[in-house]
Amino acid sequence: MCTSYSTKAKGILALDDQPSLDVEGIGFRRQRYDYMKNSRERFTLTGPGYNGEYQSGSAVTLSCQLSPELSAVNMEIRWFKGTNCVCLYKNRQVTKGRGHEGRVSLFTHQLQRGNVSLQIRHCRRLDEGDYLCQVTNGDTTEECTVKVKCSTEDSTPLRKREWTEEERMKMEQSVLLIEVSALLKLLKDKESILQERNTQLMEKDKLIQENEKLLIKNTETLQMKEKMLKEREKLLQETKDKLEQMTKQSEMNQNQLKNKDTQLENQIKLLREKETLLEHIVKEVDSSKEQLDTLRRELQDKSSKLQETMILLEQQKTVISSQMSDLIKKNKQLKETTNIITEKDTQLIERGVEEKNRLLIETTAALQMKDKLLEEKDKPLTQTRNELIQTTKTLEENHRTQMEEMERRLVEKDGKLKEMKEELNDKDIKLKEKDAIIKDHLEIIDKRDSLLKVRNERFESVNKQLKDKDTQLENQIKLLREKETVLEDTVKEVDSSKEQLDTLRKDLQDKNSKLQMMILLEQQKTELREKDKQLEEKEKLLSERNTQLMEREKQVEEKDRLLEERNKQLQETTDPDSSVPARRRNDIRVTTSNL
Repeated sequence: MCTSYSTKAKGILALDDQPSLDVEGIGFRRQRYDYMKNSRERFTLTGPGYNGEYQSGSAVTLSCQLSPELSAVNMEIRWFKGTNCVCLYKNRQVTKGRGHEGRVSLFTHQLQRGNVSLQIRHCRRLDEGDYLCQVTNGDTTEECTVKVKCSTEDSTPLRKREWTEEERMKMEQSVLLIEVSALLKLLKDKESILQERNTQLMEKDKLIQENEKLLIKNTETLQMKEKMLKEREKLLQETKDKLEQMTKQSEMNQNQLKNKDTQLENQIKLLREKETLLEHIVKEVDSSKEQLDTLRRELQDKSSKLQETMILLEQQKTVISSQMSDLIKKNKQLKETTNIITEKDTQLIERGVEEKNRLLIETTAALQMKDKLLEEKDKPLTQTRNELIQTTKTLEENHRTQMEEMERRLVEKDGKLKEMKEELNDKDIKLKEKDAIIKDHLEIIDKRDSLLKVRNERFESVNKQLKDKDTQLENQIKLLREKETVLEDTVKEVDSSKEQLDTLRKDLQDKNSKLQMMILLEQQKTELREKDKQLEEKEKLLSERNTQLMEREKQVEEKDRLLEERNKQLQETTDPDSSVPARRRNDIRVTTSNL
């Protein structure tokens, strides 16, 4: 049986009975409730043409379809078993009644095609009965009744089931109860969610406090590091000042070294000039030797002894030339040592100025000594020149005396040359000692340079660590900002959820007030119904009494009629005795009174 009706805000206005469609010989009727306003979309609800039969433990589908096939996604669907709401679909959410959780379901994936059928799983004896399906779209509501029974029972045709107003009120109450229970569940869920969020917020507050403590510690460490950095910057500035002073001193030392280098260059130039003078002297000596050779050639004829002496002189001259070559080599070594000293002086600009000054003083002293030696050598050479001149003058006079004097002078020169060799050896030893001292100083300077490098590396590592810590602090600050944004979002969500809860509470209060009003109305209706029943019973009693009275009146009328007939008969058959009719009348009166 299917019925349709349209609802308005205040109630039902009219009801028309129309014959529904017949399926397989079973007739269904459909009732439509029309309202004053037009509905959004007109549709009908088509039910099955057979009873919903089941076997114990099996599933049953109570098929209902919208025609035409409209989408029932945004509609309200209600399934009732008797007056209890079994399943409610509203606002695209399905709520199930008590005792049917997990056993009742709608085909939500087929609502788009207008399929509002109900499926009951694990059917049992208690599931038998009449089921009502209501589909509401705006102001229009369609409904259809389906009966469920066991398959073992005899199949009997469906009877027309009409739902009274009391049953509909109970249905509305069950729907309201389901909605209230669903709202209470939602409230409980939201309260649990709020509690969880509050716990999460408490945890987040703890984390924020811990992060704030960490931030305070980090700020303190940062302040300490900033102080350390300031102190280090002060130290660096002091070191920079010292370095600037050192650079200035080094520049001064470089200038002094340049001056000393110019002095050395001048001295070297003087040495070179003296070497050139020595070379000239050697050349003059060679020329004198040639002159002597010529003299010897001229005097070969005079004496063989003079030739032998001249040979000895030539040998001694060769020794002198070798000694002069040795002196030239040593002068080259001195130049090399001066070059090395200049290089070492350039390396020891920053820290070895005093030592270089000492070395320069010693080198100047050595050069002065060499100058003195050269002067001493120049003196005997001049003496030799004079002596050679005297010899050339006196060769002819006294060859023997000159040869003896030459031998004595050669002996003296050999001693002087030996002394010169010893002095050169002493100078070489002193130079070696000074080279060792310079090497030690260079090693000390290298060690200091390595220490400076190590310190610089430490400073660089400390700077890197500070940079890394700064980056870590920046990352932590970013994370804290992100957490603050998340907390603000969560606070906003909590506020919105609180507002929603307030609105839901207000709705619940309104619905509770409505329910109380409905309960009061139902109580009044029940009282009125009881009074109506009592009145109906009294009316029935009155009607029964009236019927009894009517029957008695009929009996009395019949009796009166009979009496009249008898009286007529008596009058017709009058006897002469007048006492007889009087007795008969008395008897009739007695019989009527008994009746």
